[in-house]
Amino acid sequence: MENNDIDALIKQYRQITRDDGNEKYAQAQFELGFIYKRLEWQHIFKQQNYGVTICQILPEAN
Repeated sequence: MENNDIDALIKQYRQITRDDGNEKYAQAQFELGFIYKRLEWQHIFKQQNYGVTICQILPEAN
């Protein structure tokens, strides 16, 4: 999954509000947290020159 795809997912999840229903909102928040955590790990690995990409950390992004 490329950065544009990830950005699109983030935008999509951020548009979901509590008005869309508690379960849908909770799921969107969970997914956002998951994406942000994976991006954080990718950044850490890149800093340490492991060369790991988001697709390797987040297999469903392939």
